Amino acid sequence: LIQRDIPWTLPFGTLLYGIAFILFYRFIKNYSSFIAPNRPTRWEYPCFWMIFLLACWLRVYRLDQFPAGFTADEGFLGFCVQKIAHEHFRPFFETFDWLVGQPDFYYALAAWLHFVPTSQIYFFLFSATISIFALPFIYFLFRHLTDAPTALIALFFLYTSRWFLTYSPDGHPAIGVILIIGFTLSFLLQAVKSDQTWAFV
Repeated sequence: LIQRDIPWTLPFGTLLYGIAFILFYRFIKNYSSFIAPNRPTRWEYPCFWMIFLLACWLRVYRLDQFPAGFTADEGFLGFCVQKIAHEHFRPFFETFDWLVGQPDFYYALAAWLHFVPTSQIYFFLFSATISIFALPFIYFLFRHLTDAPTALIALFFLYTSRWFLTYSPDGHPAIGVILIIGFTLSFLLQAVKSDQTWAFV
């Protein structure tokens, strides 16, 4: 609902986000009444690692051939990242008027390319790595909301879904959404479950 070029959509979009947060918080507040036992079974870890390895393989297989090239979003992102790395360019607020309005993604990619060669394949590998890094957080969330078989099946279908597979090696900042969701909701769940204030931060 929130559209960058239409300011009046911001309060309505924020309202929906707030309602979603309240509903989710109230849902997980009754943690003990609906959560399945968290005792791992002997086959849970092998299945998890098989899904993890499959997800890794699907995201690096023929990475030198697909995606075939850059779109305008990824090309502009790569251009700005090179300016950050080599011309002491330090954008922040102005990024919200650009094709890619996520300043954190620019600096994270610039840091990544500081340690690896600057090439198309490593550019795509960055977003593939983000999607893999999100996997344990997503599974933690699934596993604490349901039992092991359901969590493993959900994780498998998520990491083999067409949308997620397409965006994972594409270099598009949208891939960071799944990491943010898994990371924030995992800590929220931990905070509600344990009443630990640090997890809310």
